[in-house]
Amino acid sequence: MSNPPSDDLGGRFAVPCAELSAVLLEASRSLMPTESGPRSWGRRLEIDKDLAWRAYRIAHAGDLAGIVRVLPGARGLSLVERALAKAGCDAALCARFRAARTALARLIDEAGVDRRTLGAIVAGGGDDKGDRRERARARSDARRAMSRLWGIEARASVRLYMIAPGAGGLLDVVYFNLVDGFRRLRPGPPWRVVSPAIRFEPGAGAGGVEGALHHARAAGGPLVPGDPQPPLVAELTDRAASDCIRASVADGGDLFFHGEASASPRRLGFAWGERLVGVGPAVAPNPDAQAVLRSAVQFPISKMTMRLCFHRDVPRGSDPSAAFFITLDAVGRPGSFERPTRLALDSEIDSVEPRRTPRALAKRPGSYARMLELGASALGSVPGDFRDGFELTVTDPPMLSVLAMQWRLSASA
Repeated sequence: MSNPPSDDLGGRFAVPCAELSAVLLEASRSLMPTESGPRSWGRRLEIDKDLAWRAYRIAHAGDLAGIVRVLPGARGLSLVERALAKAGCDAALCARFRAARTALARLIDEAGVDRRTLGAIVAGGGDDKGDRRERARARSDARRAMSRLWGIEARASVRLYMIAPGAGGLLDVVYFNLVDGFRRLRPGPPWRVVSPAIRFEPGAGAGGVEGALHHARAAGGPLVPGDPQPPLVAELTDRAASDCIRASVADGGDLFFHGEASASPRRLGFAWGERLVGVGPAVAPNPDAQAVLRSAVQFPISKMTMRLCFHRDVPRGSDPSAAFFITLDAVGRPGSFERPTRLALDSEIDSVEPRRTPRALAKRPGSYARMLELGASALGSVPGDFRDGFELTVTDPPMLSVLAMQWRLSASA
């Protein structure tokens, strides 16, 4: 029997995988109503930490790829089923889980693929540690090559999203990008460093790459009124960087770095932030609706961190999951016709204390604390109101790639 095309293969696995995710999420809400995270799952279900981590990730995955990437084998799924029953999970839920894992096992057998192959087809991954090491080396080599090619680079970029309730049942967002160790390696044209817009895409499922493009100039504005070059935050930006960054009217007000290289190029730091109001609904407008925040890699970066912090009054239907992809079109069609190519994601989202300084900014601890203060103030709140934090860090992310965090919207306020 010949193997089916990959698109068809993914479609066939979508239903049982989505059912596994739905059952585990529903079961967690009854068995662990006030807890979250893999450790809580391990303690409550009395399973080992790897299996608990996989079950947690499946429950909170935002798409098929996220589920397949962490899918345990048949024995692992059977152990999870037994653990659910032992923990007192509703019998109907256990029956649904059993039916889904049985259907999944049958499909794997019929398709003639193992879980690793399925992961490579559907999730862009599913490989072993050796493959991941090779991929990490390739990304490192590519980042160094892009630095030399474009003559620009940065040590780190930390993107902070703060989500808070807004007016009319909508969500407001503050977005920061703090870039550290930015420098020009050789003379070149101005480089775009700030494009004041973010994508926040609520919809059914993860959807495509197209979502509403929200501009801070039209809704919300800069975080610090009176700063000379909004949305740059002057107090968090090196003076030398401010002197080299200027707005371009022809490019809609985006900010460009005009500095030239020197014999010993100095590494600079700068930060910019925006407040956007009413970016999307706080409560799901339709079943299984998700919110997706996307952030693109703008220049060669050694380490990129995305952190998402939820205000205590923002409901959500799941913890965030991660996606990593690139959008290319060899024939130059408009973006609405592009299909994202999923990249293998070697790291996962971690739960973090919102006020803890990201490792990438260990040398700038005061800067991160100030980001939180400014962001909370712009949202009419204080840093302590942001209770749940989630973080994804990727080393040597490829140019033109996009990192995304996605979560299920809550069915009720």
